[in-house]
Amino acid sequence: MEHTKFNLNFRKRINTRRQLFLIFMFIAFYGVALGIWENYKSDWLEQHGFSISNLSLIISSGLLVAAALSMAIALVFKTLSTKKIIAVCSSIKLLSMIALACFFEKNISNTLVFVVFMIDTICGQLVVFSIYPLMAASVQNNKLYGKRKLLDWFMNDVGLVIAMCIFTIMPKGSFRYNLLLIISIVFVAVSVVLAYMFEEPPVEKSKVNLKRIFCDKITTLFVWGYTFVGTISYNIVLGMQAIMLQTLAGLSIAQVSIFLLVASLAGDVVGYISLLKFTARHGKSAIILKFCVRCFGYLLVVATGNWVVLLIATFLSLLVSRSFSHVTDGPYLNRVGRSEQFIMTNYKLAAEYAGKAIGIVLAAELFKSGMRAVFGLSAGLMLVQIAVAFWINHLRQKERVCRRNVYFADKIERS
Repeated sequence: MEHTKFNLNFRKRINTRRQLFLIFMFIAFYGVALGIWENYKSDWLEQHGFSISNLSLIISSGLLVAAALSMAIALVFKTLSTKKIIAVCSSIKLLSMIALACFFEKNISNTLVFVVFMIDTICGQLVVFSIYPLMAASVQNNKLYGKRKLLDWFMNDVGLVIAMCIFTIMPKGSFRYNLLLIISIVFVAVSVVLAYMFEEPPVEKSKVNLKRIFCDKITTLFVWGYTFVGTISYNIVLGMQAIMLQTLAGLSIAQVSIFLLVASLAGDVVGYISLLKFTARHGKSAIILKFCVRCFGYLLVVATGNWVVLLIATFLSLLVSRSFSHVTDGPYLNRVGRSEQFIMTNYKLAAEYAGKAIGIVLAAELFKSGMRAVFGLSAGLMLVQIAVAFWINHLRQKERVCRRNVYFADKIERS
């Protein structure tokens, strides 16, 4: 009997490791594709005659639809396979990207480009929404969440390196943006193959407690006060970072690529250090290092109106944006059980992408008013986010102390 139990546990560990390996491989290839395409898709659209206002409308509309659709899927189809969502949506995204590549330098109506681009954006975000719930079905902890985010960001940087190589080989010409799209298609195709190799492990068949998600004070503050407001703040400045640096700082596309690459790689190093040295108990320190530093840089831009200070503030923002996610986000996502993880993750990401959509629309309008308007509004919203972050960290620590006291009280009573 014990031998049989050992074999079952051993097989379970092997299957879990294989599953996580496939998921991390998927994140790697998909992350490279996003690093190539997401950073320069706005430039691709500009080559097809879309203005900055059109770009913000397309991207924000796609994000809002993806947020609403993901929330509907999570609520209506509570038991829907996350593997199927990832596989189907990544396949549709691949087809939409192939269609966009075929549209290059052809007399295609802007409406058709808009529709296909919307499909690409929606399916891409639905894939992102479903990755962590699939991982949490096997293993659920804050470190794993941090590793997933860090790998995603690092592979985005690999995609950025590939884009820089293309710009070096082809310093001029609109075809280079379509070449980036074609290379991105190859990486998405590999990720689609990996998606169909996933084995979704069975989730505990416990009743989903929606009140624990939608009526919980800490979760509500985390999703709307921290995530939603914070994402608007972040994307006002960095939602269209390539265009922002070209418009407000006067950099060329090559200079923007180098700047983003250096800042992103430095952010990966800081993120890796934070993953090793910080835990959920360092909530206050993480908030100060991640948000207060960024806010201080933005306020300096408002005070000086200098493009050099703008570059320094943007660099600091990118540097800390990839750090401490396992401390500032992970503990709140993992407060729910595995059976509720899909709904919780979609709830959080729906608010995040709704905030991103609003932030991008505001950015397009504020670019006309100059850097002070852009960074000033972002800093104001960030102060709200910082206040909420400290408050929910206090509530979470208080909750943790109460649970520990109950545990010891029960232990003493039983003894």
